[in-house]
Order: sequence, then structure tokens, then C-alpha cells
Amino acid sequence: GRALMEAGHQVAFCVRRDSKLHGELQREGLRVHAFPMRGDFDPRTVLAMIRLIRKDGIDVVLSMREGDFRLAGLAAKLARRGRVVVRLRAVSGHAEWRYDSRFARKRRRYHYFASRVVTNSEMGKHDLVEGGWLPDEKVEVIHNGVDLRAFDPERVARGIFRQEYGIPADALVAVLIGRIGKTKGQMILVKAAEEILRRQPGAFFLLVGTPSDQAYYTEMAKYLEQSPFRERILFTGLRHDIPQVLADADVVANPSGWEGLPNVVLEAMAMGRPVIATDAGGTA
Repeated sequence: GRALMEAGHQVAFCVRRDSKLHGELQREGLRVHAFPMRGDFDPRTVLAMIRLIRKDGIDVVLSMREGDFRLAGLAAKLARRGRVVVRLRAVSGHAEWRYDSRFARKRRRYHYFASRVVTNSEMGKHDLVEGGWLPDEKVEVIHNGVDLRAFDPERVARGIFRQEYGIPADALVAVLIGRIGKTKGQMILVKAAEEILRRQPGAFFLLVGTPSDQAYYTEMAKYLEQSPFRERILFTGLRHDIPQVLADADVVANPSGWEGLPNVVLEAMAMGRPVIATDAGGTA
């Protein structure tokens, strides 16, 4: 939004009324409209969006998530103005939807409401086109970006992250960075770590991130409590110093079952760190 404003465009943010983002945007003095957003086709929200699109003469409506798209896409269509641009990642693993009524409804919405869909990898575009979601000309690929001023191995001091966890400078360190949930595959790394530690007991494995699936996290934490290697496989919680984490890592693991284009892989590459990953989405 800021970049668009710097380029001379007028930008308004539409958010849920009780959301954290609403308050943040107001505090920053940005133009923001709040709606109830009570469900995917909330009539109060759709009608208010129609009025806004017509009153402000909005040309482009950008939706970032599936629920937003259902609301904004319908509103723009009924307002008879405003081209809808949707951000959508890969849809791998959902090919069976081709024969499912849910898939048919989704496909109709994307064909009918979306002027363009932006995805972040060639694999994402392949999934959308070959899966029958959208024609080729409606899908644009814009890769995720990495700030090379922050992720620069020449500028980031080494040793700080290791020192915090008492890890020797010569120890092998593998990290997995991401929300803790089944699709991210942390348990795959835990099992692999136990095999490696039987042969290389001086190594460390660090799981960086917060739980998005509490049951999965609890199950993994209980498993590690019983593991003879529990002092070598560690949860770090949320970290805001990812360049420093990567600077002290020897290898980055990304055993995800599903991905669009993972930022952590790009950031690890920018820091000159080798990546071991599953062939999911745009990772390869």
C-alpha cells in the first residue's frame, strides 16, 4: 500500500472492524474502512463495499485471502466497476476437487470475479492453469522478494544466536524456520535428527516458530520430553532476528508437505546457506 501511494496512486484499506490491523492502520493515519465481515457473503459488508467502490470510483480491488475474495469479488461485480486482483498460492493436492461441487463453485467464482490472479511461483501457475481454475492469460507470477540488505552474510554478525543457546562454534547446527503445524513437517525433522544424533551426537537441531496447530505442537513436545536427545532438539519460539539465526546455521531444513514459494528457502539462499527441502510447490 505504501509503495502504491509513493507511486502516486490513491489507496484505501478495507479491514474487519474488530481486527488488530484496523487499529494499526488508524494509528498510522492511513485511509481505512472497517466492515463487519461476518462470513463469506455477509450482506452488510457486501452492500457497504458496493457503496464504497462506486462513491470513491475504485479501479482495482486487491484481495489477499480466499474469504476476502468472496466478499470483494461479489461487491465489485455488483458495483459494475473495479477490476479484482487476487493473491493465490499453489493449489497442489487438490486435484480431486475437479470432480467436487466445492471445486466447481470455486472455479466459477475465480472465472467470474477475478480479472487477474497473482501467484508466487511457476508451479503455482501450473497448478491453477492445469487444474482448471483459470486460463493461462489470467495468471501472473510475481515471486516473493528478499531484502538483500538484511539477508547479507557479509553484514550479519555470527555467533550471537549460538551463544544464546550455549552451542559451540564448531557444532553442526540445523534449523527449521516456520509456523509449527503438520504441513510444515517439524516431526519429520525431529525423527531425522534422532537418527543423525546417534552418529553425530554433537549436532543441534533448532525449531524456530510458534504453533499454528496446538495439538501437533503438544504431541511433538511430549515426544521430545521422552527423547534421549531432548537437549539437542530445541524449540526457540518466535524470533525476529532471522538473518542472525541463518548466519549461525550450517544447514536449513524445510520438510513441508505443501508450499507456495517459501520465503525461508529464499532467505537461506541469500545468506549462502544450503537447504534440504521436500519438493513441494515452488520450492524446487
